[in-house]
Amino acid sequence: MTGNELAVALCAAVDAVEQIRASHLIDIVWTGPATPEVPVRLTREVLLEVIGSASSSLVMVSFAAYHVPAVSDAVAVAARRGVDVRFVLETSESAGGTLKGAGAASAFKVLAGLVTFYEWPADQRGQLVAGRRAAMHAKTSIADEHTALITSANFTGSAIDTNMELGVLLRGGPVPRRLARHFRQLIVDGVFREVV
Repeated sequence: MTGNELAVALCAAVDAVEQIRASHLIDIVWTGPATPEVPVRLTREVLLEVIGSASSSLVMVSFAAYHVPAVSDAVAVAARRGVDVRFVLETSESAGGTLKGAGAASAFKVLAGLVTFYEWPADQRGQLVAGRRAAMHAKTSIADEHTALITSANFTGSAIDTNMELGVLLRGGPVPRRLARHFRQLIVDGVFREVV
C-alpha cells in the first residue's frame, strides 16, 4: 500500500467515525442537586419527551409505579394517536412478583384498553437465596427504536421529580433499536407474558 492509499484509507475511516458519532446523541439525565459538570435534565421532563416523540411504538419498563398522572396522560395521548404502547412492569408478591401490595400496573389502570401490559411470570424467574424471587428491576422507555431513556428512576412521582436519580438518554444509533428488539423478543419467547 502506498502512502497516498494509506492516507485515503485513514481519511475514510475518520469520516466514517464522524458520521457514526453524528448519527446519535447521548445526554445525561439527572434529578437531584446540580453541579457545573452535569446540567440538570429532570427525569420527568425527559420521560415525557420520550413518550411524546413516539410515532409508532413505545416500550415502557419499570419496577415500581405510582403517583404518575403526567405519565399516564402522556401515554394516553400517544396511544390515541396510534402508538403501540407496551408496558413491562413488576407484579405483586401474590401474583408471583416482588412488590408488596398492588403490582405496578395498577398505577396505569386508567390506560386499560389503550396499552398492553406484560409481566415476568413466576415460572420464568430464577430463585434467589432463601427462596426469594428475582425482581423485574429494569427501568427504560424506548420510542420507535430511535430514542431510549435508561434510568435508575421508577415510574413514581418521587423518582421522576425529587429523588436523586441518574440516567442516559440515547437518540439515534444502534442501542435504542437493539433494546426495543430485545424486549419484543422476550415477549415473543414468553419470558414476558401479557396480563389479561
